[in-house]
Amino acid sequence: MELNEWLNYLEKFNYFGIKLWPGQNRFEIFSLLKILKKRNLKTILEIGTAGGGTMFLFSRIASPNATLISIDNDYGWRKTFIKSFATKRQNIILVEMNSHQKPTRNRIKHTLMGKKIDFLFIDGDHSYNGVKDDFNMYSRFVKQGGIIAFHDILLEDTVGKFYQEIKDNFKHIEIIDNKVKNSREVKKGIGVLYL
Repeated sequence: MELNEWLNYLEKFNYFGIKLWPGQNRFEIFSLLKILKKRNLKTILEIGTAGGGTMFLFSRIASPNATLISIDNDYGWRKTFIKSFATKRQNIILVEMNSHQKPTRNRIKHTLMGKKIDFLFIDGDHSYNGVKDDFNMYSRFVKQGGIIAFHDILLEDTVGKFYQEIKDNFKHIEIIDNKVKNSREVKKGIGVLYL
């Protein structure tokens, strides 16, 4: 399937009330996925997985043998559901811990076994300090030439504030939908840093 087909699939997905839309603006996530699809992503770390829609999309554009790692406070019944997104040779690892704690960082370091992350997606705690902590704790694991993306950079006092403070240290782009078509979809902004 092509990216638009996967997005259409997620928009319509409803399995006995379980929805899978990733809480993203369609244009913004589509644009990010187009950037990522051009790379051979073997290791992805997502901080803040919520319902799993974004993890599903990442699994579709990652390498066939990729490792996708998620950090979230509480997966509940979604554990098996999210792990099922992995294609044949992919591995999805769920780390049910607070991303801001040192034991969580140590767990990620151990899980990586010396490998570096190709793509880090920060979409967890949207407080200023939370985003800053996630960046400071996990950006060290991203390889040179890798990508770090922040969701919700239009939250000016929190995610956006931290992103504005650091973006000029990197080659960067902002993905913002300035053509929002309906009230259901709002622009949230994704900031992309190239390491």
